[in-house]
Amino acid sequence: MGSEKHRYRYYKGIRQMIQVSDQDMNTHLAEISREHTESLNTLVALHQLYQYTKKYYDEIINALEEDPSAQRMQLAIRLQQIAAALENKVTDL
Repeated sequence: MGSEKHRYRYYKGIRQMIQVSDQDMNTHLAEISREHTESLNTLVALHQLYQYTKKYYDEIINALEEDPSAQRMQLAIRLQQIAAALENKVTDL
């Protein structure tokens, strides 16, 4: 019986809520979508970059180790550290 009263109050509360028009709801959803589009695109791009790097990891590391500019910036070491962090591995660097 107690749960029946609770259910009645729940639905009564819903009936008393302000009604939102379809247009207002669509406008709100479009705004939320616009707000999060950039972050979603960024996540997709990062995931694709990660997949590419994982696939060609050895070739990328070799190229970075051979390139003088990349050597000065220690890019091979940085990529190894990032890869270790992403793979949840311990690095000795």
